Amino acid sequence: MHVNKKFFLKLFALLATLFISDKLIGMILQSSYLKAKYNKSYQTNYIINKLNCDVLIFGASRATHHYIPFILSDSLKSCVYNCGYDGKCIYYHYGLLMKIKERYCPQVVILDLSPSDIFFSQTITIEGVKALAPYYGSNKDLDTLINLISPFEKYKMMSMLYRYNSRVIETVGDNCRKADYNWENGYVPLEGQMNPATIIKRHPQAKKSVEETKIAYLEKFILFCKQHDISIFISLSPTYYACEHQNGLIIVNDIAGKYDVPIFNHFCNPLFTENNYFFKDATHLNHEGATVYSSIIGKEIKSYLHDNE
Repeated sequence: MHVNKKFFLKLFALLATLFISDKLIGMILQSSYLKAKYNKSYQTNYIINKLNCDVLIFGASRATHHYIPFILSDSLKSCVYNCGYDGKCIYYHYGLLMKIKERYCPQVVILDLSPSDIFFSQTITIEGVKALAPYYGSNKDLDTLINLISPFEKYKMMSMLYRYNSRVIETVGDNCRKADYNWENGYVPLEGQMNPATIIKRHPQAKKSVEETKIAYLEKFILFCKQHDISIFISLSPTYYACEHQNGLIIVNDIAGKYDVPIFNHFCNPLFTENNYFFKDATHLNHEGATVYSSIIGKEIKSYLHDNE
């Protein structure tokens, strides 16, 4: 009995030490993250806590590198910010929008999609929403989303260290060193030109499996905008691969039609697909391509808004 009592006292002391250490180190990491001066940590905090632009762009890397805010701003006569985040899908975009709406709602949202965004993927998954883990516990919609990652996620998120365990190096770096690229209101230019001889043209793929939860969150994203009088536009920016993912295009078009969302489809626009010098690689425009595309999409959205006043 005496041995058991000693054991449990030691166990309690160990657990208490772990609990206190987790909270203390977690608080230090949280403070470091929220005070980050550079790069993605800074940008995410700025978007959530300070941004107040009327026009917001959401999407993955093709959003980050294809939409130049000052060109769109010139067309739309409004402040424009690019909220794109490389490698993230609709889960992240919805979670970010839920945090933004705590302060204000934009007037216009441009959601860049690729037809492949609705399919199962080994790399672009709901895990991407962990980039918003530092804000867990502050928004029920975001919490619900993060909890979908696994049945145990809500228990793991009780640990402050767990929320930052994949971003400690990034957070420290974002307090010390600015990335070696230029960016303007979230836009990151890609310089250089692809060599088409190195690109293997892919044949149209067989039908992939649609990830129904991605569809559900795409619809939730659209419905939120509709319910809050936000003009939402779906844009499919150009790719060098001509007309892949036809099944995905059909589904995205059907969703846009279901909710009466204007869709601007430049995915197979020959102005780009026949001019490789607009591309950094097979799926991303370089700065020259982004300049041309931003001018086109800006004028299209301006025209639509003018015709529907």
